[in-house]
Amino acid sequence: MYDSLICTVEIDRHGNVVDVVINKPSKYPVLNRAVRQIVHAGAPYARFTPEMAREGYILQIVRTWSFTNKGLETTAVRRGAKAP
Repeated sequence: MYDSLICTVEIDRHGNVVDVVINKPSKYPVLNRAVRQIVHAGAPYARFTPEMAREGYILQIVRTWSFTNKGLETTAVRRGAKAP
């Protein structure tokens, strides 16, 4: 199964995953579930630096996840870009 999806990962200042939102799902539900599992498996993430903590409580990371025959690749989604 090869496909891409776009998701937003929300992490709190302590490095805990708050939510994983699939913005543009894969046509394969198993890949959507795999991304959620991968994100949660990596938790807890690093705590916010003092500078980050002053900026807010939740960090949102929006990325495209591409499952290819070479493996998994992720790329940042540019701010203001619309999902295809």
